Amino acid sequence: SQWCPAQVSGAIKRWVKKVGILDIGDAVIEAMCETGMVSDIADLYTVEEKDLSALELSGRRVGSSASTILANLHAKKELPLHVLLGSLGIHLMGRSMCKKLVDAGYDDLDKINAVDVKTLARVPGMGGTKAVAFVDGFQKSIGLISKLMMNGITVEAPSTGPMKGKTICMTGFRD
Repeated sequence: SQWCPAQVSGAIKRWVKKVGILDIGDAVIEAMCETGMVSDIADLYTVEEKDLSALELSGRRVGSSASTILANLHAKKELPLHVLLGSLGIHLMGRSMCKKLVDAGYDDLDKINAVDVKTLARVPGMGGTKAVAFVDGFQKSIGLISKLMMNGITVEAPSTGPMKGKTICMTGFRD
């Protein structure tokens, strides 16, 4: 389904702000959407520097700031699960609400995909309305989440539980 550029740029602006990507201004996002360079947030991660630097904003090219924009974008590819989910624009579900889900044990995409509305509604602070909105929004976002993963987004390992603060060193891998 093709969104209009305003919806696409709105979704991308929200993602950039929530994920904390610096130096990507609204004008750059709007120009990327209007030219068809990006049609969703996942496309941000496939933009090439040569294309971005040639992009024109009010008669000026993005130019050398393209490398800074892309460096900042790619520096934020590993995201905590609640930031990933809370930045997708699922109705009623911001990062703090998604953090409650993760803290309640829904700490990976498979668990979240498997949970039903009734179970989710029991998470403190959720309730029925938010649970319905989340399940519906998550199901609609699965394709986008998959595309984000294919384009290099990863979910940060949870920072709680028995492995908190531990580093794992693995040796002896063979090709």
